[in-house]
Amino acid sequence: MKKNNCFPIIPLLAVIVFYSGIHKVSAQCTENFDAVTAPALPAGWNAVTLIDCTGSDPWVTSTSVPYNAPNSAFVTAPGCVSDEVLVSKYFFIGSSSAQLTFRRKHGLEQNYDGLVLEISIEGGSFADIITAGGSFVSGGYNGIILTGSSPIANRQCWTGSTSSAFITTTVNLPASANGKFVVLRWRRATDPSVSGTGVFIDDITITGCTTPVPPACTENFDGVTVPALPKAWTAVTALDCVNSNPWATVSSIFDSPPNSVFVNDPDCISDEYLYSRLFQIITTTAQITFRRNNDLETNYDGMVLEISIGGVSFMDVLIAGCTFVSGSYTGTISTSFGNPLSGRSAWTGNSGGWVTTTINLPATANGKNIILRWRRGADNSVSGTGAYIDGLSITGSLCFAPCATNITLTPPGGNFCISSNPVVLTASVPGAVYDWYRNDVKINGVTGASYTANSGGIYYVKSVIGGCLATSNVAVLEPGSIIPTLIGTGVYCSGFSVNVGMTVTENGQDYSWRQNGIPVAYLPTGGGGGSYFHTFTMDASRVGDYVVFTTKPGCVGVYSNTVYVRLPVVTGLAIVRVCPDTATIKWNHVIPEPGFQSYEYSLSQSGTPPTSGEYSTYDSVTTVAVIPSTLYYFHIRSYCETSGFGNWASISFTTPPNNLIISPQSGSFCTGINSILLTASGGGTTFEWYKNDVLINGQTSSTYNASSGGAYYVKSIVGTCIISSTVVYLESAMVPPSLGGTGIYCTDDPVNIGIPVTEVGQDYTWKQNGVSVYGPIGGNGGNQSLQFPMAAGKEGTYIVSSTKPGCNVVYSNTVYVGLAQINNLMTTNICGGLVTFKWKRVAPVNISQTYSYEVTPSSTPVGTGISTSDSTVTVASLNPSTTYYIHVRSACVSGFGDWATISFVTPAALPPPVTSVWTGVVNTAWSNAANWQCGQLPVITTAVIINGGRPNYPQVTTNMTLKSLTVNPGASVQVNTGVVITLTGL
Repeated sequence: MKKNNCFPIIPLLAVIVFYSGIHKVSAQCTENFDAVTAPALPAGWNAVTLIDCTGSDPWVTSTSVPYNAPNSAFVTAPGCVSDEVLVSKYFFIGSSSAQLTFRRKHGLEQNYDGLVLEISIEGGSFADIITAGGSFVSGGYNGIILTGSSPIANRQCWTGSTSSAFITTTVNLPASANGKFVVLRWRRATDPSVSGTGVFIDDITITGCTTPVPPACTENFDGVTVPALPKAWTAVTALDCVNSNPWATVSSIFDSPPNSVFVNDPDCISDEYLYSRLFQIITTTAQITFRRNNDLETNYDGMVLEISIGGVSFMDVLIAGCTFVSGSYTGTISTSFGNPLSGRSAWTGNSGGWVTTTINLPATANGKNIILRWRRGADNSVSGTGAYIDGLSITGSLCFAPCATNITLTPPGGNFCISSNPVVLTASVPGAVYDWYRNDVKINGVTGASYTANSGGIYYVKSVIGGCLATSNVAVLEPGSIIPTLIGTGVYCSGFSVNVGMTVTENGQDYSWRQNGIPVAYLPTGGGGGSYFHTFTMDASRVGDYVVFTTKPGCVGVYSNTVYVRLPVVTGLAIVRVCPDTATIKWNHVIPEPGFQSYEYSLSQSGTPPTSGEYSTYDSVTTVAVIPSTLYYFHIRSYCETSGFGNWASISFTTPPNNLIISPQSGSFCTGINSILLTASGGGTTFEWYKNDVLINGQTSSTYNASSGGAYYVKSIVGTCIISSTVVYLESAMVPPSLGGTGIYCTDDPVNIGIPVTEVGQDYTWKQNGVSVYGPIGGNGGNQSLQFPMAAGKEGTYIVSSTKPGCNVVYSNTVYVGLAQINNLMTTNICGGLVTFKWKRVAPVNISQTYSYEVTPSSTPVGTGISTSDSTVTVASLNPSTTYYIHVRSACVSGFGDWATISFVTPAALPPPVTSVWTGVVNTAWSNAANWQCGQLPVITTAVIINGGRPNYPQVTTNMTLKSLTVNPGASVQVNTGVVITLTGL
């Protein structure tokens, strides 16, 4: 039996199991960090710094040390206490025998710095993979952290160095993860001393795993008895008044029976919050949809939706990066009557019934927790019915069934000004072991039912109660009076409008203005979250320093930063220093530093200020270039913030003469043969010598012995001035020639290997491949060249050496001349309807070269050919049992060289292949013939082999039947959910 040379015999590295019935290949999830541009992490993956220190950087992707190019994940290992975690996206585990495999390479201080693998199941706390019920198959932990200063002290871990190798780790995932969503995290911890190279992670594979889009999380408020809220939902009154009631469920009006959630709209100033439970987002396309029905005083009372993403402070959904798809805000709340939402876009007025609102979450929410907060704000007059919410749905979010026992965290809100400071938070189930979180980060070492909070933030707890992981409501603690950020510093021309103020104010805080410490004559104004500006027309009475004083009930008042408002008057203009070549002038800042200020100025010999300045500066001092022994006038004015300039201020000065000179004033020499002594006079006692604007280190005397050509000058200190001499030019006698003529030439093409400019007195000799072929010939100032018609034997590298009596030889650059002929044309692979052929390059790889080729049944070329810059080509779709001719020729200066031709015969058409071997050279598509050796797509009678070390591994998207499937070590096959591969063994 003749062996097909497309399929060499390959020793099997895995046992092939044959089935006569249907066999389903387990689905798997992979991540090799290659689909992103370093240092970005893949979508849904996050780097979190638990403990930071100098030299510790978060996990990133890196191109420096990949297991499979181009990327791997990387984290540093500094010589200080740090804790960096790499958090994966969510994976759904569909097997009790699921396994995780990954490659790791690290350089860590042995037994003092380490790496551990942790897992979170169904949103639970992270636990070590072994503690959670996993077990290592290979590449397990290799040490224990011995120092108590490490964040993972006394824990088993990976530690030490793997040298230059990537180590494979395979671990059985806990059986309890079956049928659940999990998150993995790699945690690198360091102690206070001895740094390392860090940790690289690559080529992650999880068998028995899929990444399905979860169903939408919903809340219709129907599973409770009114007025109770659903588990982990909370109503908080941020600002109360007599007729304001908190959010509560009602059964009177709903979109879907029996309940909705409702808040009234009183005729007094109030602010009512509705906090959702925590939702975990696992896609980049998540959406929020809900139904609302509102009757609120138009443009005076309103409702907004705010969001916390990943534990950051609550902000309006639009500020957080969300976008409305439908049902967006309908108006802007007035700033006149004390509504806490004043100045903000909101839902206001009468919606006329139930309206759908849909909001896109930003892609950055992927892999993070979110909490929603509906706010209804009312002003001091005119009531309305209120606002109803129903039918909430969040796509791309995990939904865990609520536990039978609910955990309530109290108080649900507050700040650090009223009552006690700090605030004691209490979880409602005594005796349970809790994990406490602040801003989505676990508070280490706290497990009891209470926690004393010393700072603002978003708090919640988790605990396993009756075998169910329960998450409490959130408790939002606000800091005291928040220091406002004031803007408006500037220089304003008289008569122009000035806006000094804040772009963002805080609800519940009052604001009042101070000018030069004196209250501005109007009453304090309450903040509503929107902007607040003090506006006036500029004149001399408005010059001053402005601040805002703000207070919050029960809190100590605080001051904003200072804003400086000035007229454009330049004062204090004075001469600092006048030297022969420079003068330094200063003036008073119009605005105190570090306030931004722009000036324009002019330096001239006229005492009359110009129409406009020639230069601009942001500083209050400048150094200008001048010439010796000259009278100058310096004119300057200040720019106004809005437009225009103030009046000019002027000052005059006369520059002293410059007596510093160098002798001789010129000279020339041969490099390495002679030198020239330069002498400075007319300066001080210390000198600095420069060549081509670069300081010559260590040369501080009045003389310098120059040994090479260049532009020389000297500096010296005279009084308070640093004086520069004029420039002396010393010429090297020898100038290296610049040679041209590189190219690929056809036979008889004219070749000109020439020097466009030669030096009189220098001789030139041309060398081919190191052997002299022309010259020496004397330079005449013009072109000198070696010219010849191209022919065999003229190929090679050319260089010109140049000499001059008494001087060292110098050399030109190298040019390459090639003959446009094809050599060593041969086939390297004939496989079914495919041929690969190659030839020897005409030019070296650093020289651009173009070829044309064609593969045809004709023994003579039938066209102009296909252009290519490669010297290896593959042509497919050839007919079986056919004689073909390969024609190749090289491009040259005048066109193309002669064709080179060889022939070959394609093999006869064969039955479907016995074996198909995956190459993955194009992509992951199973059905793409270019991904299979010799283009042989698998059929029902095929034995398929997937070897390791491929650039891509196949993805199976449709059912198929094969003879057998062998997946060798290091390889993988991704099978979509529901797809069946039948292995017959026949």
